Amino acid sequence: MKPVIDTTKEYGLVLEGGGAKGAYQIGAWKALKEANIRIKGIAGTSVGALNGALICMGDLEKAESLWENISYSQIMSVDDKIMEDIFKQKKISRDALKDMMDYISDGGVDITPLKELIAECVDEEKIQNSPMDLYIHTFSVDEMRELNVDLKEIEPELIKDFLLASSYIFPIFKSEKLHGKTYIDGGAINNVPVDTLIEKEYKDIIIVRIFGIGREKKVKIPEDTTIYTIAPTVSLGSILDFNPKKSKMHLKRGYFDTMRVLYGLAGKIYYIDEQEKECYYLSQLTELSQDIYAYLTDVYKLELQESKKENYLYISLLLLALCAVFYIFFRLGKMRSLYQALQKSNEQVLIANRKAQESEEMKTAFIRNMSHEIRTPLNAINGFSELITNDDISMDEKQAFSRIIYENCYHLTSMLNNLLEIAQLDSGNDSLPLVPTRIHELCLYEMQQVKKYQEKPEINYVVEGDKENDMILTNRAYFSLIISHLLANANKFTEKGSITLSYHLDSGANLVTLSVTDTGCGIPQDKQEWIFERFTKTNDFIPGSGLGLYLCRLIVNRLNGKIKTDPSYTKGSRFVITMPIATPSKPSEPTD
Repeated sequence: MKPVIDTTKEYGLVLEGGGAKGAYQIGAWKALKEANIRIKGIAGTSVGALNGALICMGDLEKAESLWENISYSQIMSVDDKIMEDIFKQKKISRDALKDMMDYISDGGVDITPLKELIAECVDEEKIQNSPMDLYIHTFSVDEMRELNVDLKEIEPELIKDFLLASSYIFPIFKSEKLHGKTYIDGGAINNVPVDTLIEKEYKDIIIVRIFGIGREKKVKIPEDTTIYTIAPTVSLGSILDFNPKKSKMHLKRGYFDTMRVLYGLAGKIYYIDEQEKECYYLSQLTELSQDIYAYLTDVYKLELQESKKENYLYISLLLLALCAVFYIFFRLGKMRSLYQALQKSNEQVLIANRKAQESEEMKTAFIRNMSHEIRTPLNAINGFSELITNDDISMDEKQAFSRIIYENCYHLTSMLNNLLEIAQLDSGNDSLPLVPTRIHELCLYEMQQVKKYQEKPEINYVVEGDKENDMILTNRAYFSLIISHLLANANKFTEKGSITLSYHLDSGANLVTLSVTDTGCGIPQDKQEWIFERFTKTNDFIPGSGLGLYLCRLIVNRLNGKIKTDPSYTKGSRFVITMPIATPSKPSEPTD
């Protein structure tokens, strides 16, 4: 099997901070190594910095062994049993709970074990002699600034200090002075340091996401730079859950997810469940009713490649069972009528099951995405609120931190407002109240709002349309919200050039057409079909919830209109809306 990415190139590797989730990155490295992907340099934060050091040392076996045998007490001065009970949500004693509270009140949990682990595992000479460059991120409390440390350019005796400095999870871990200075986790300011490799002029970059807690910088990706993202399709759990069983599974997830990206494999999950014995799966097959056999025959003969079962033996046995069923039913002609009857009677049940499964998957994805989107600005607000109270920082620094706090509060408020609007639109299908509305006036107002709060000096903001012929019957508030989101989206992805808001009324066809055109980075061809789905983002490194365009589609559908991108426009992106000038009283069914 040949990788779909170019193995002749040298790649930069970005390793995100995420504590206990870090085993996933070593699994990814194993797959990259097997595929002969050449890594030229690594940028890592927190656990990404530690794993980057292990990768530079080149000892995969040692790295795997470390994560397979990891424990809470190897990282923190805690009792393994108590921590296991906490993460399993078991009842713990008052004394144990008091001990945990004492840790927090004392400035955080002692991580002397982590310091000892780094001292044991890290070989400074191997790192500095490695053919790979290694850049790690931390935050200097003394200097109140982010540090991007090139481990090949510092004194060897400082390497372990800076690896530890990058890992001080604020405010959970107790920080201590290292070579006379105080540091906190680099994730507080830059948890996904792709900007480092871009600044070093890397043109091909692989990012391994684990969705840890931290701030993701807004990064502009150059047009000549290619980004490959490896990310889990399931939650990896807590950043503090250093459970060896979970780490072993994370290793496998990282490996198989990377294989999926490298070789362009179909499907989402490729994991082996080693918890069950062969006899378990055999018993599951032999004890199935005829109803279930009919279900398996109907469903899995077409959809087996997307099965989410996690045991290859189970899949093999299932195939054998299906062959037997087909042979009996269609070769010998026995029980054909029973099969048809069962298939017909189960059809509604299968449909209901599929819908329930889809609903559950959507709910899980929604909760996971919302948790991440809410946690990220809250983490920034909490961290910089703490820092801004420091009397040693200058007024310029306080103003900069205040701006970061304001931006994250604004982002959080906007996201919650969008959610409220989505909930209101999803909850009913009643006709929206319509009033005579002048489009030109509405367009001018929304464009002025963008220029007032988000104006960029190198962008020309333009409104085009016949203001003498601009009266339509619509819901003014929701129509205004559509324009606001489209303009904000265009402004987010455009650094220079123009943003043009235009409209045209066609009385003959009883239609109004509105478009927002920009000269920004554009939308990749493979993402244009699903850009209007919930939580869809074309760039993970530009802030945003991925709800704005989804909300636009909901509103446009309720107004019996259509919204789409214009694939013929290649100088940026163009969104086009068409809707009736006078909307019928009964809205049509929403369309994709």
